[in-house]
Amino acid sequence: MLGDYPRSAVLERRNMEILDGDRLFDRVGQPHLPALIARVWLTWALSELGNVADGFAAGEEGVALAGQVDNPFTQSAAHIGLGRLYVLTGDTARAIAALERGLAICQERDVVALVPIVLAHLGYAYFLAGRHDEGRGRMEQALDRSSVMGAGYVRGRLLCWLGEAYLAAGDEARAHDAAEQALAHARAHDERGHEAYALHFVGQVASQTSPTDVDTAETHYRQAIALAEELGMRPLAAHCHLGLGTLYQRVDRPTEAQQELANASDMYRAMQMTFWLEQAEAARAAAMEPRR
Repeated sequence: MLGDYPRSAVLERRNMEILDGDRLFDRVGQPHLPALIARVWLTWALSELGNVADGFAAGEEGVALAGQVDNPFTQSAAHIGLGRLYVLTGDTARAIAALERGLAICQERDVVALVPIVLAHLGYAYFLAGRHDEGRGRMEQALDRSSVMGAGYVRGRLLCWLGEAYLAAGDEARAHDAAEQALAHARAHDERGHEAYALHFVGQVASQTSPTDVDTAETHYRQAIALAEELGMRPLAAHCHLGLGTLYQRVDRPTEAQQELANASDMYRAMQMTFWLEQAEAARAAAMEPRR
């Protein structure tokens, strides 16, 4: 939650080493299975760092192991962790399948604590898949549930996702409000990774609302890149380069647009984020066409 993803990955791998062999399913006095939850958090950390291959290995192992025991919290968390990584890479079909399974376990076995987080991820997966109304509804449910439960851990990231849905629906006022809330929440709770996402989203709102606020968009994208690079958040840095590229394309700065879109494409390709790579490549192709 502090955004120290490399340290998180080190500690979770250490947990996995300690709880190995005949201790793999040891609950250690916990209501869940710590060795398996370590794989969930490892998947989470690796996803933020852009280490997709290792993230999938940990996530898939967590789901497989969770299926061997009757522990609904662990089972639902494992599906959510893997679903989150599918969301990151833009594989919406697999993301939705994993997250719907996680939600079903939560509902069937009364795993209340995980409901806001699975609703948030599922809603964004629906949004990416083009199911905008359904996605926005799920994310609004997640925000309501998190407020009632005091589950602040999901709020900072969720507000950015929900704001994207508002932006796509043309509700610029609510998108602005979501961006301001996300940034304020992240800074108040020292959630530096979520702060980087919020800075990116402030830039996105300034870029995509009318009239385009180039200075605000450029400033916040650059601030987001700086923080993302400090924290090792390669996927978010790539998103910022894509945002800058499309901004420069919109305001007829073709040379800068080409450079930023090339940066985004190179980063997405290296991380095997094909969904976003296709978007960056399409934007590059459009930027190369002469204006009429």
